[in-house]
Amino acid sequence: MKYFLILVILSTALLSCNKDKKAANKLAGTWNATSLISSSTREPRSNYNIIEEENRTITFEFIACDFETDVDCACNWQTVDFQGYVKDVSYVYSISNKGATLIIDHVDDTFDAIWNITKLTNEAMVMNRTNANGAVLEMKLTKV
Repeated sequence: MKYFLILVILSTALLSCNKDKKAANKLAGTWNATSLISSSTREPRSNYNIIEEENRTITFEFIACDFETDVDCACNWQTVDFQGYVKDVSYVYSISNKGATLIIDHVDDTFDAIWNITKLTNEAMVMNRTNANGAVLEMKLTKV
């Protein structure tokens, strides 16, 4: 019985790591955000699509890595606003919770975000999170 419990625990751990690795493999590459919707009862506008209404582009580049040997992996984020101002920022990312959680950390801790991945395929991703003022952000991305 003791060996059976150990086998079940090890199997669960391996399956969890396997799902994180599968998610990491799908995530690796360049993604363009197609929408970033902010929904909040505290803000004057609800269901505000930041990308469309502010004429902004957002691109993520997740560098492929091996989560078995790398704790954090490199990620680059670029946004271009309606005036053409380009902002490039480097982050590190990790995946947990059986591929359902994406943690993006800025090296200077100025922007950290924990996203819930609700959809991840080889071509599309949907993720959401609640920001500090209570707004729920949902971002939809397509792979380039």
